[in-house]
Amino acid sequence: FVAAALNQAEAYATKDNNIMFTMGSDFHYADAVTWFKNLDKLIHYVNLDGRVNAFYSTPSMYTQAKHDANVTWNIKRDDWFPYCDGKAE
Repeated sequence: FVAAALNQAEAYATKDNNIMFTMGSDFHYADAVTWFKNLDKLIHYVNLDGRVNAFYSTPSMYTQAKHDANVTWNIKRDDWFPYCDGKAE
């Protein structure tokens, strides 16, 4: 996880150190107690490593951190649809 975080930070390098990992999908939280216990362990051991600081957050907290760091966002103007397999007509 730490290596993945460092790779993502390098790939999406900005003026700040904030990156976001989204966790889970549609049915991952059906057993929320187990899911969050495991995330608690992941966060604990990742933070023991010391190279990254993992914590629970929200999209609002992430965008506020980016705003506070005065990060500017690129504007994508061409077609962007994640399930597309060819050029849009």
